[in-house]
Amino acid sequence: MAWCLWLVPFSGSWTGLGYLIVRTSPQGKFRQLFFLALFLATSTLAMPAAHYLQGRFAQGRPAQTRVLRALREGILAGLLMLIWAWLQMVRALNWVNGLILLAIFVFLELFLLAKG
Repeated sequence: MAWCLWLVPFSGSWTGLGYLIVRTSPQGKFRQLFFLALFLATSTLAMPAAHYLQGRFAQGRPAQTRVLRALREGILAGLLMLIWAWLQMVRALNWVNGLILLAIFVFLELFLLAKG
C-alpha cells in the first residue's frame, strides 16, 4: 500500500510535464515550470528503481536507511536530468559534457555511500 504514496506525485508530475510540453510556449515563467516539472518527474521515476536496487543489494541495511538512500538517489537523478536539459536548451550539451556530468554524479554517490 505504500506504493500509493509514490503514485500520486509520479502521475501528477508526469501529467504536468506533458501539459507544459503540449499546451504552453517555452517563454518566461513556463520555462521555470518546465524545469520544476522535469525535476519532479525524473526524481519520482528514479526513486522506485533506486529503492528496489537498495532492497536487492543492501540486505543488511534497515528499511528507513534504504528509503532515505533511494530518495537521495532519485533527487540526484532528477538534478542530473535538469542540468542536462538546461545544457541542451542553451546548446552546450554534447557527449563529453554529458558523460563528465554523469561521472561526477556517480562519484558523488559513491563518496556518500562510502561515508555513511
